[in-house]
This record gives sequence, C-alpha cells and structure tokens, in this order.
Amino acid sequence: MKLNGSMYYIAARKSWAYSWRGGDGKIKIVYARNKEDLLEKRIGKERKEKENPPPKPDSFGVLFEKWLKVHKETLKPAVAHRYQLVGQKYLIPLLGKYTLDQIRPMVIQDLMIQLQKTLATNTALYILAVLSSACQQFVVWDLIATNPCTQIRKPKRKRNPPVIWDTEELKRLKKYLEYVDPQEKGILLLAITSGARQGEIFALTWEDLGEDDITINKTLSEVNGKIICQPPKSLNSNRIISVPKNILDHIRGLDRRSDLVFSDPTGKPWNPRCWCKSHYGRILRQAGVPKIKFHALRHLHATILLEEGFGVEYVSKRLGHANLAFTYDTYCHLRPKYEKEKLPQLSEIFNKI
Repeated sequence: MKLNGSMYYIAARKSWAYSWRGGDGKIKIVYARNKEDLLEKRIGKERKEKENPPPKPDSFGVLFEKWLKVHKETLKPAVAHRYQLVGQKYLIPLLGKYTLDQIRPMVIQDLMIQLQKTLATNTALYILAVLSSACQQFVVWDLIATNPCTQIRKPKRKRNPPVIWDTEELKRLKKYLEYVDPQEKGILLLAITSGARQGEIFALTWEDLGEDDITINKTLSEVNGKIICQPPKSLNSNRIISVPKNILDHIRGLDRRSDLVFSDPTGKPWNPRCWCKSHYGRILRQAGVPKIKFHALRHLHATILLEEGFGVEYVSKRLGHANLAFTYDTYCHLRPKYEKEKLPQLSEIFNKI
C-alpha cells in the first residue's frame, strides 16, 4: 500500500511519528514506540479513511462566499461591496476551483505576478489584503494550518506625491468660481479650505454648520448604484474642522432644498461620482486649470498648511487620518523644503548653546 507523508523520530517523546495530509486537507499524526507499530497504525488509518472518506472540502470560491457573508456584518456597506467585487472579478475566477490545501504560497506568488501584469501595484496589494483576510479566518476555522499569504514576497507599495495645483492655478480657479453656480462654488471652496473628503462634504446637514466650523460625523457613499449615508471612514474621521467665516457665510446663503447642505435641484443627495463627472470636470476645464482628482483637494489643503508652518499633528487631525504615521508618510516629500526653511532657526538655536 502506497502511503503519503513522512516518518520521523521524536527524542523528547522517545517515540516515532508519522504525519500526512488527510483527504479533508488537515494534517494527521500517529505515534508509536517502534517503526513496525507506527506503520501498522498508519495503514489502519489509511484503510479507515478509504472505507469512510471525509467529505470533499469546499472549493475556495464557496468558502470565500461563506467568509464574506459572515465578515460583511462587521464592515461598512461600501467596503463590503468592494470586497465582493474583488472576489467576483479576481479571486474567484483565478482561485475559485482550488481547494484550500492546494492554495500554497507559490500559488499566491504566481497570482501576484499575474495581477501585476495588468493592474497597478497598489491594486494588486489590495486584492492580496482581501485574500489574506479571508485566509486568516480559514485558519481560525481550522480549515488550514497557516495563512499562505504571509509567506510570499510582496511588491513594495508605491506612494507617488499627489498632483496638485500651484499658487497661480489656484488663484485662477478661485477667480473663476465667482461665475459658477453658488452651490458649486461652495463645494469647491469648502473642499480646499477644510480638507474634508468628498463624501463627508456631501453628507453635511445644516445642523453641522457652526459659527466658524463644520462637524464631520457621517459620509455619503455609492453602493450598488444607491447613495447611502454611513459613519465616517475611521474613528478619527469624526471631527470638528474650523473653516473661514466668509466661506461659511456663502454656504449659509444657499437655497435650502433639503436637510442636506448640498443636494441636487430636487433635494436628493448628490452621487459624488456623478457630480465629479458632470460638474467638477466642467469647472476645471472652463477655469483653465489642470484636471486633478477631487480627492487631491485634500492634499492641496494639507500642502498649503504644511508649507505655512502648521504642524503635522494638527494637519493630521484636520484630515481625520487614522494615525499620525500615515500623514508623515503621505507628505514626506515636503520635508526637504521645511529643512531648508528651518535651517537659519536651527543654526540660531544651536549657536546659543
């Protein structure tokens, strides 16, 4: 009888051991004082397994769907939707027919190589993160012994400095905003002067407007074509942001179409993605400034503050970043400029010592 697995001696136990992977994908081990008894036990287990074969393990595709069904209860709808798209578009087509014991580190390494041929590195890493999260749960469920995603060589995440406008381009846009729809003007000026995310701006209600600040406690997102209101991205995203009084005065003067500060002509919430296509792109084109993503207005806001000498911790709190390290990492390209500007002050300080 041909047996798979390996036999070895354990000195600490003073016994022989035989380990192998069973039909259910789990590692099996038997022990005995000598080789003859060990082989007898191993053959007995093999016969028993053939007489009563374990149920065929579910494919990765089936188990991924089970994991997502359980896991999405703890996720925000928009995040759960992205996980589902990653599964449907990439993981299930590429790994769906595999059983868990077939998904070894080398298989995942090949998957990453394949993904990077057509996708950006950061997108491939996001797909890997979703796969790793599922595999970690499979470990907890005792379906696999270890998470194979932790045993591969990952590509380095690329962090390119965000593309933003220079001072002249910003002045050109501000001048043109005097001729656009008042609501469009309010949205863009608030984005530039507050650093709030697009979904946070479109979720603002009139009650969120203070005398010289705005309260961020919710965000609008698109999920399956529907606009939903949900808590902000992270705990730190719940914040109060000071805003120039003249900007808030302009916003308070807008027509009140609904409880939302910014809404379409019928009073319904704007679809953030659609607003960018139909309004934001047109305004930039007519203003004669380079097209940048709406999200880049957050980077513009942060860059202006940092270049004016505001501390990284203050900027991080305004942006609602989850941690200070992310802010440092995102805007580290500005540090050489700071160092040159602060050099005279440093010289003066140390010369006094």
